[in-house]
Amino acid sequence: MYKAPYRGNIRGSGQRGLKSRASKILKQIAISLLILAVLLSLSSVKVSFVDNMMGYVKKGLAYDYTIEDGASGIKYVFKKIPVYRNKVASVFKEMEITNTKQKMIMPADGPITSKFGKRVHPVFNDIRVHQGIDIGVKEGTPIKAAMGGTVEKTDFDSELGNHILIKHSDRLKTLYAHLSESTVKVNDKVKQSRIIGKAGATGLATSPHLHFEVWENEKAVDPMTMLEDKSDRQKIIN
Repeated sequence: MYKAPYRGNIRGSGQRGLKSRASKILKQIAISLLILAVLLSLSSVKVSFVDNMMGYVKKGLAYDYTIEDGASGIKYVFKKIPVYRNKVASVFKEMEITNTKQKMIMPADGPITSKFGKRVHPVFNDIRVHQGIDIGVKEGTPIKAAMGGTVEKTDFDSELGNHILIKHSDRLKTLYAHLSESTVKVNDKVKQSRIIGKAGATGLATSPHLHFEVWENEKAVDPMTMLEDKSDRQKIIN
């Protein structure tokens, strides 16, 4: 009768080996991701530093270190480069401010007369991308800051007329155009809902309204997706 050669407790030893290897891999991944998270948070602070440090992430999955080793490494980075501790904190604070779609309010009460995206231009009668929304309001209607921030620009040009640009973070800005007047100046700190000007029809406008834009990471985005009150999204005339 054939007897298989004795191999010991293959199942038990195999499971222990797998668990050991899995534990090691999980530790390596955890530490590498932790280092990567720190480096990504520093990416907007000093690119050269991050480029130099990214090599450590590549080695992370191959290096047989413990959780304690990884924690010590992170402490070393912040100990040797203390200036980055405050900058990293500011980056995360900025990210928190930027990720605030629920906190933005409508800058004026009125129907949305023109949506974000491609449309027939009301003056030139051709297809153009509308980089914001138009809110139908009467001349002189108070215009509010959609979020708290710092006034970066108050100006006039032939297209936007009197307009205001508010910086909420390095990633997020809002623009208010065709105003009859502005009641703020550059570098003013404004809170959400503060009156910053009055609606008008200055610049390239056929009637009084507010042209409102939201810029995220230097790209125009649909303001309707950033509003706190979902009922505001229903105020559209078509």
